[in-house]
Amino acid sequence: MADLERNFSSRENGAAAYDFAKSESHEETLQRIRTAGTLSISPELFEKLYLTPKTPNKGNLRMTIGNPSPLGLLGFAISLGPLCASLMEWRGTTGSNMTAQIGMWYGMGGVLMIIACILEFIIGNTLPGVAFGTYGGFYITQAITYTPFYGAQDAYQPDNPANPGFSTSFGFSLVFMGVPTFVFMICSLRTNVVYVMLFATILTGFGLLGGSFWHLAQMNVETAHTLQIAAGAVFFVTDMIGWYIFIFLMFAAVEFPIQLPMGDLSHLVPAHKMRSKEE
Repeated sequence: MADLERNFSSRENGAAAYDFAKSESHEETLQRIRTAGTLSISPELFEKLYLTPKTPNKGNLRMTIGNPSPLGLLGFAISLGPLCASLMEWRGTTGSNMTAQIGMWYGMGGVLMIIACILEFIIGNTLPGVAFGTYGGFYITQAITYTPFYGAQDAYQPDNPANPGFSTSFGFSLVFMGVPTFVFMICSLRTNVVYVMLFATILTGFGLLGGSFWHLAQMNVETAHTLQIAAGAVFFVTDMIGWYIFIFLMFAAVEFPIQLPMGDLSHLVPAHKMRSKEE
């Protein structure tokens, strides 16, 4: 975390610069600098910690409020894991009945990601705020859809195991979830390789799962089952990437000596303002 200790501001025209006094330790000097509000974060480190490129932002909320990104990623990954297991039918589970996971979707996937979304907007991080809000809303939507009280599946042909009306309609919601995911993937090209892989696998998983529902509606049971297993496998890769990012952020939060590689891409896709200046 050496980047966090750099860029101590020294003012010109008579203002005093920070130095290390002989009577205080290195840690005491760093604490004095932090207290004075002169701590800065490099763009590369910022985009790893906050899941978005560093942009100008008024105020000092990012240095006052804790980083909400790990909270959102925790809700995302811990809810996606059981879903993957059900889609891949581990230990006798089935992808057609996931009622046992409704509470997880409401409490962990929905609530935690919406909280993280609000906090990201408060500190001025648009991309992670929109992403957490999108997937948090999806978890809540999925939970409501599968909650028996609301009768979403009973409104069609519940006596038919394929329930073609419901399967077709729900397949559209999965496919259209790929639209914002594709946008997130393009935007993540300004961050790092891990984030690009995260959104790329989410996009692939939504496409496969949507196709599974559509084939089920047409009674192509074997094809639907194959696509369901494939979607579960792809989402499992997504889940592992989510946990990887979560571990990276938690290590950074406590300044753990081990730092996981993320694959910086910021130098490959420069900001629009930088390109304008070069032209």
